Amino acid sequence: MRITVLDSGDLAGDLAVQRPAYGNAQTFTIDTTGPDSAARTGTFHLVNENSRMCVDVPGAATTGGTGLVQNPCTTTGSERWERLPTVDGSYLLRNTATGRCLDNGGTAATDAQAVQQTCATTDPDQIWSLPTNGAFGRLVDRASNLNLSIHGWSTAAGAPVIQDAYTYGHPAHRFALTPTP
Repeated sequence: MRITVLDSGDLAGDLAVQRPAYGNAQTFTIDTTGPDSAARTGTFHLVNENSRMCVDVPGAATTGGTGLVQNPCTTTGSERWERLPTVDGSYLLRNTATGRCLDNGGTAATDAQAVQQTCATTDPDQIWSLPTNGAFGRLVDRASNLNLSIHGWSTAAGAPVIQDAYTYGHPAHRFALTPTP
């Protein structure tokens, strides 16, 4: 079998599959989107590299505008997030307990606390670029171009999750999306 990526005219980016007229049928799964793709499914913890704690909706509050904090990772839904892909490869992050999305609070100010709001796929305050699955990296908000971070680089439970400039490369600015049990 030969798989060819065509790059001519109207077929640019299409895959052509050519198989011999004989032999057993074969099934292939082709991931053309790479390791950062929307093909990643399931629920995830957002784990901060500095504290090793998870982004949490305190008390699983369902109120829009509830400020997010970090807490020790557990199996509760208030720490479980799922990715909702947008058209450009970025994502909304929806909490599984509340059904609301991670939001920058509607501001471009540094140190502004991240909140949860009703999910809106066209709201740039809720659209984030994500690190590779399982690796620590930056979560960058489209509207503010700031990074998700932990206030004061704290390692304490209950510390606010904020947006901040990625100035020093500190691990408080990096998160990993780790699959939940």
